[in-house]
Formats: sequence, C-alpha cells, structure tokens
Amino acid sequence: MREIIILAAGTGTKMFPYDMVGSKTMRPAAGIPIMGHMVRALRSFSGAPIHIMTLKQYCGATALYFEGMAGVQVHALEQSAGSADTLLAGMGQVSGEEVLVVSGDTWIDPEDLKALYARSAPAALCCPLGGERSMDWICARLDGGRVAEIGAHHRGESMTHRLAAFVLPVSFARRLELTPEYFPGMKVG
Repeated sequence: MREIIILAAGTGTKMFPYDMVGSKTMRPAAGIPIMGHMVRALRSFSGAPIHIMTLKQYCGATALYFEGMAGVQVHALEQSAGSADTLLAGMGQVSGEEVLVVSGDTWIDPEDLKALYARSAPAALCCPLGGERSMDWICARLDGGRVAEIGAHHRGESMTHRLAAFVLPVSFARRLELTPEYFPGMKVG
C-alpha cells in the first residue's frame, strides 16, 4: 500500500499575523482546516497511512485535530530547512516503496488526487500558474509533458506550473541525502 506524506512544516510567514498563533495548514476554510480537507479527500479513496510532517510548535493543535483518525500520524520536527528537508524526514517514516506527497496548505480536487495516487512513480499533478506568481508556490517547468525543473518560491520567469502533488519512489530519499546542492534549503512560508 502506497503511504502518504503531507508537508506541513512551513512557518507561514506570508500569513502574518496568523502565523503567530498556528500553522497555516490549520486555517479554516468552510469551517474545516485546510489540511483537514486534504485528509478527508485522501480518505475518500485510500486507507493508507498518512504522515503529517509539521513543526514542533504546531504539532499539538494538529495532533488534537486528527486524534482518532485511523492511520493518521503527526510527526513533530524541531526545525525544517525547507521542503526537501521536510520530505526527507517524512520518507524516513514510511515503510513502502512509493509515496504520495502533498502540501498541507493546498486544496486538490479529490478525483485528481485519486488519479495521481493510482499512477506509478514518478508522477506529478501540475496546474498552470495562470496569473499567479511562481514566488508564491512550489512550481515546476514542464517540457514535453514532463517535469523538467522544480523551484520553490522561484524568483525567475522559467516556472510555468504549480506543483500540487507528486508520487516518488522512497529510494529518492537517497538522492536528497547525497545531493543537497540540487535541493537547496528553500524556505517555504
């Protein structure tokens, strides 16, 4: 069974002053935390273990919200140097060969998530940036229908799509460990 990692270790500084009182992933939308919508969507088609990777300062409220939800584990990180660092920590929690990775502050249509979950690794769910700025998202540049480049909060003009979710082999963790220069500490806020 493919396990799931939810990246939720950003500090949310772009949401000041709300970042002072909790994780942006736990901000309500229609009365439910954003990440709650994500977990509900995932549970609509999979009973796989879900690993929520969050900062220690946000762990209590996150753990309380998901308490009693079967297969949902909240993992506290002392700190995170960015998305790659959080992903590496999450991959250390899984036991399968592939993992679905989603951002805790993003809403994705459940049918799109289900279709991505069914795909073999590597796979990604991308949507055009449209008028949005790449510096506000984890983005990708597509070339021939494939992800050619990834940039978190990229300041250039080369990124064309938001990277909403992806499926990776767990063995990719070794690349994160051995080649951090390819995945620099990209602050996510």
